Amino acid sequence: MNKDVIYVDVDDEITSIIDKVNGSQGKVVALVLPKRSGVFQSVVNMKLLKRRAEAAQKRVVLVTSEAGLMPLAGMAGLHVAATPQSKPEIPASGLDASALDDDDEQEASLADDFDKQDNAAAPVGALAGTAASGQLNRPYDDEDTVELDNTDKAADKKSKTAPVVPAKKLSPAAAADRAFNGGKDGKSKVPNFLRFRKRIILGVAALVLLIAGWVVANMVLPKATVTIKTDTDSVSSRFDMTLDTAAGEFDTDKRVIPAQTKQEQKSNTQTVPATGQQNKGEKASGSVKLTATMCAPNLDAPDDIPAGTGLTSNGNAYITQSGASFNLSGASGSCAKYSSGNVDIVAVKGGQASNTSGDADFSLSGTIAGKGEAKGGTDNIVKVVQQSDIDGAKQKLAAAQDQDSIKRQLQSRLEDDNLSPLPATFFAGEATVNSSSNVNDEADQVTVTQATTYTMFGAKQADLRKLVEASLDGKFDDSKQAFQSYGLDKATYNIASPGAGPKLSAGVSLTAVLGPKIDTAKLQQQIVGKKSGEVKALIRSNPGVTDVTVKYSPFWVTKAPKAEKITVDFEKTSGGDADGR
Repeated sequence: MNKDVIYVDVDDEITSIIDKVNGSQGKVVALVLPKRSGVFQSVVNMKLLKRRAEAAQKRVVLVTSEAGLMPLAGMAGLHVAATPQSKPEIPASGLDASALDDDDEQEASLADDFDKQDNAAAPVGALAGTAASGQLNRPYDDEDTVELDNTDKAADKKSKTAPVVPAKKLSPAAAADRAFNGGKDGKSKVPNFLRFRKRIILGVAALVLLIAGWVVANMVLPKATVTIKTDTDSVSSRFDMTLDTAAGEFDTDKRVIPAQTKQEQKSNTQTVPATGQQNKGEKASGSVKLTATMCAPNLDAPDDIPAGTGLTSNGNAYITQSGASFNLSGASGSCAKYSSGNVDIVAVKGGQASNTSGDADFSLSGTIAGKGEAKGGTDNIVKVVQQSDIDGAKQKLAAAQDQDSIKRQLQSRLEDDNLSPLPATFFAGEATVNSSSNVNDEADQVTVTQATTYTMFGAKQADLRKLVEASLDGKFDDSKQAFQSYGLDKATYNIASPGAGPKLSAGVSLTAVLGPKIDTAKLQQQIVGKKSGEVKALIRSNPGVTDVTVKYSPFWVTKAPKAEKITVDFEKTSGGDADGR
């Protein structure tokens, strides 16, 4: 092979380009440069490329049309062609020879020796004959001529005998594509792998959507509802049962059902302003002299008054700070008068209202009184919490509690465990109330937090049905009749002592519906894949069936889907409603 075409990437370094040139098998290497190639903006890189190529006995031609690279290529003495089919030439550098260094002058002399007119007719591949660095301008033999369009020598020699047809001028990009495709337009093209990959991805996506659509349309969406009207009987039943969370299995005789409980604890907070007031001012203090009059027949002195004894004056209360004893101070007729020394007192409450005049009256009991003075009381009115504030916050918390939402949460949790919830067993435990302040505490507001635990029982649907069957044992012919409704969804429960367990007793009243004995699960299997008319004919063959309605959905469904997509409902023509519970 005498020639090679190498496409340079924008990110290629000069060292990697030199490696590609040295690794090429051709004598002539055409480097097709990308637009705005940064590595060839340096004349040093071009000189280095030329030297390494000459050392490897190769000729490099830069395939580019960028005008900015032409002077640099001329300075380095590199040949440039607009396309791989264009004639190469060394562009004018535009610099004076005196501005070049020794290497530049040597390379400039080589470039000057190159006769552009003599070599104007030579193709790019003709440069392959110059194996040494000093032979750029020697005459070329046919054996040295190698075209860049992938034609071999035989084809080239053959073409010399054919008439010369001027080639159509191509754009640089089209010429590079033609050189890469073997020089033959439309005969050996490289496939567009990005477009091919895009088509493959779109095709796979379309196939997946098609399959998913088919699955949804034929497996997920199809549903069937079969409504069977029958002659039925309603039977009422009343019985007692015990829900026991510790029971392992259903006890028919004692009617004990294994049960479970679910609990939800809800905490709510309510803040209300404090409405009480209290005078936190200084308490009045002073002294009082006590007197007593004792008349016959009891003329003895009164008992001593201990410290801490209460006195009142003008509606205000005072406490003695020391004990008092009475001495005889005089007599009047048949009565003896006694008096004590001065006794220190302090008002019970602060405030100016506890101040008295200099000779105020004080009373202790019916026979003991006193006179004295209390002063120094001051006012300091502050807000305090009173019991009515806390009670009001509790009422607001109770009103804000959404018990219906809590019931639904408990029911959902029981259903998640495959249990039938019993809403009648819903129980709210005693609330735990905490207050941020106590009664008579100084505060502008009080925050009350209330925590309540709610409980609900649940049991297995099968056990509840067994209980109904046991309560109606002997009241119907089970060889001809079966339960179409156990009445559990409309049952009423009488719970004498509601609670959170572990046991709960309840009286149950319900109405069950009996109809023709039809095995729903077996029927669902029998009608799979059948059309509406076939389903009706099959069900009407059962005794006691008066009418059958079959509905398929969506509209394109014409046959019964798989069993789990079929719903069988019963409607009775007499005696009340029926359902599947």
